[in-house]
Amino acid sequence: MRKPLLHAALTLLAIVLPLVFAITAAPVFAWSNHAPGSALALSVMPELTDVQVEVEPLEDFLRAQAPALVARLAAQEEFARLHFPQVPAAPESLHWTGDAPDLRSAFLQALRLNPEIKLATFVQAIPGAKDTAVLPPLGASEVVIFSDLDAWQTWHFFSLVKGQTISALSVLASAADEPDYGHDIHLFSDNPSAVASLYNFGVQPFGDSRFEHSSQAPFHMGYFHESAIIFSLGSFLKNTFADWRAYQFFSLAQFAFEAGHPYWGYRFMGWGLHYVQDLTQPYHATVLPGSSTADLLWIYAQDSLGFSQAKQMVIARNADFHTYIETLQYQRLAELLVDQQLEHPLVAAYRTNNNERDYPPFNPAYLRTVIAAEARTSADQLDALIAFNLVQFPTIPQLVEQSPLELLLVQLTQRFGVHSRHAVRTVLTDSPKAED
Repeated sequence: MRKPLLHAALTLLAIVLPLVFAITAAPVFAWSNHAPGSALALSVMPELTDVQVEVEPLEDFLRAQAPALVARLAAQEEFARLHFPQVPAAPESLHWTGDAPDLRSAFLQALRLNPEIKLATFVQAIPGAKDTAVLPPLGASEVVIFSDLDAWQTWHFFSLVKGQTISALSVLASAADEPDYGHDIHLFSDNPSAVASLYNFGVQPFGDSRFEHSSQAPFHMGYFHESAIIFSLGSFLKNTFADWRAYQFFSLAQFAFEAGHPYWGYRFMGWGLHYVQDLTQPYHATVLPGSSTADLLWIYAQDSLGFSQAKQMVIARNADFHTYIETLQYQRLAELLVDQQLEHPLVAAYRTNNNERDYPPFNPAYLRTVIAAEARTSADQLDALIAFNLVQFPTIPQLVEQSPLELLLVQLTQRFGVHSRHAVRTVLTDSPKAED
């Protein structure tokens, strides 16, 4: 009896591994641009209304709080050992001491981020908004670390200077998109960077390191609810760190607020929101949406007989569907915002509050136990609806009003908004000086 089971396990492994490596190598952005959705979702919070903050360079924050950060970052590392067992311990050489010659680089390395990130003082323009028109523009190369900037050519960034007053909501919404600008790339030991061998993350667990952006995938995905057999055969799937990243940045936001640095409180909070929002995307919470264990075994059977077309189709399908829904969702949202259709269901959904009280208190386990679990329940439905939409519109992507796909996107958007507000409200409540 054991031999057939072992054979089935090995056949599943043979198909799951190449599939996972392939699909996570392509699109690793959950929602193409987090800033517009964040601005909409958080615009209904009285806690943020009319709050203004002064822009502060990171170096100023670090110099002012260097000694106090020693205790906070040490506490974060201790908390991670207890609550995020999938995260390897940080080497002692990276621990923050507050007296390094280059405080910025030491801080980023203590957080195990890419120390080459730009961290420009900026805001991003929301489609249809006019409030950034008088600010100096920034090119994408001044904000984003990647060499291939095609994905950011339609975003519009604007420069801020030290001491300038800006709305907290603008800082927060802009920062929510920022972890996609290079925070988490090239951190694994087989990646091409100076810190790859220092951070103790080991080899990249999945994705294809030939692609510049794919190394961030394990930090922006959360495969927490796969079947036991999938995890037993592909234990590397457990090496996802979105929940840990969110904890890091929310903790830093609370610290910054309490210490009287509201600009960095809102900016760190935006960074944490990014990972919350990533896991509302079903393709970031599910390895192979639309494919059952039986499907995978059948694909393997065909491949083992020399018919590899089915395997290649599944690989391409998952990558294409992931990219398709991100592009379709953002393009439609941008059109609606430019046209000022603020009551359209896809726009209004970000602000919908009708089920916030149905969720448990926000805590460090919330991304795993609530957000990723919820997203996974919608993965197969989303996959099927994308397939149907592509049959209807094979050349130019379109989203039919009140179609099942639009209705599901409305539901996903509502979750994006609800969980974002839930996280922000928790951080602000736990930070007594946040509104000072």
